[in-house]
Amino acid sequence: MKPQTAHREFWGSKMGFVFAAMGSAVGLANIIRFPYLVGANGGAAFIAIYLICLVVLSFPIFIAELLLGRACHRNPAGAFEDIGGTKTWRYAGCFTILTGFFVSGFYAVVSGWVVGYLADAVQGSLLVIDSSAGAESFFYMHLRTPLWSLGMQICFVLLAAVILFSGVRNGLERASKFLMPVLILLLLYMAMTGLDADNAQRGLHFLFDLQWHEVTPTACLLALGQAFFTLSLGQGTMITYGSYLNRKTNLFVIGVPVVVADTIISILGAIAVFTIVFSVGMEPDSGMALMFKTLPIAFNSMPNGYFLSISFFALLALAALTSQISAMEPAIAYLMDERGWSRKRAVVVVSIGVFLIGIPCAMSYNVLNVFDFVATGVLIPIGGLLVTLLLGWRWGIKKSIRQLNFGLEGATFNQPMLELYFTLCVKYLAPLAIFAIALQVLFT
Repeated sequence: MKPQTAHREFWGSKMGFVFAAMGSAVGLANIIRFPYLVGANGGAAFIAIYLICLVVLSFPIFIAELLLGRACHRNPAGAFEDIGGTKTWRYAGCFTILTGFFVSGFYAVVSGWVVGYLADAVQGSLLVIDSSAGAESFFYMHLRTPLWSLGMQICFVLLAAVILFSGVRNGLERASKFLMPVLILLLLYMAMTGLDADNAQRGLHFLFDLQWHEVTPTACLLALGQAFFTLSLGQGTMITYGSYLNRKTNLFVIGVPVVVADTIISILGAIAVFTIVFSVGMEPDSGMALMFKTLPIAFNSMPNGYFLSISFFALLALAALTSQISAMEPAIAYLMDERGWSRKRAVVVVSIGVFLIGIPCAMSYNVLNVFDFVATGVLIPIGGLLVTLLLGWRWGIKKSIRQLNFGLEGATFNQPMLELYFTLCVKYLAPLAIFAIALQVLFT
């Protein structure tokens, strides 16, 4: 393997990595997409299926990506080349980097809208919205103003760039240690407010009643997809974050808290969103409509609605920011490792690129939907599939397990069971599941 570069940075502590990885995993999909999927696909039954998918799909691939980065201490392109041994595998690693870069482009646009709505909430502009028609008109009024979308996008990308300028310890790690606790506190405040509201019980029933009759094959695939996408897999992020780990780091000790925290935050987000929506007698809507067209009306119907609206969009902005910096970092690491660029130069170039990719999305809502579909339905599943093929088939499970054992000294693990688990999950089940996700997205 190629020796690590002289400028390779490392996390200052295990907790720093955990917060950074949590920040990457926790994004808009946790707080908006996950709640609706739970409510619309069987409530507690969907959560049970989702947790099974986490264990058999997301977690082993999450560990595999960290393992790949830790083994090579290089960016995804370099790590794929080291393990795969050919230029073809290097191109596969570049594909995952470009996927993260592509995702960060359109994600910055939506996140910019969140920042804009946060500014509107602070100014009290959302308080005039008192109907669904008014909320929709307010939303599309912003979208018909390209300078607003572009301006909010620039503000968001600049904020991410400021954090990325400072590097791994002083940027990613320090920001995550501050932002994640604030995000969790805001989420707890939102959840407690929702639980204390009238008719909150309707929201809990909507989310957690066992509705096995609503669990369809499509619902199972949705759970599978959410479990895969929620941990930022297939985008080079966790490979890059793993490359900043010491080789003696126990991947299970740092990996389990990230997955557990991501799941808890998703469930808290579901509680917060739907107890609030049902408390004011509104029916839930999905995705973007819920975030921009439904919740502002709900906040205006509640006591302290002004502070609730500020808290909610601040929560979304923090979640979006921690995910954005993680999506941009693989491209920055590539330019530093392979091109010898300074971090500041790499951050400037990547930030400009992210802004340019996002311009068509900022100008057209339909284009944004196409970008979203291409990323979630095609690019990310392929990226995840490439990781499983590299470690499960090219490098082999036995070599992967030997590398995984670094950091497990003194831990009580049944080696045959560990090898069986990774063989089944990474080599066989994960590729089949990713293929199923791709089919579900492409043909529904």
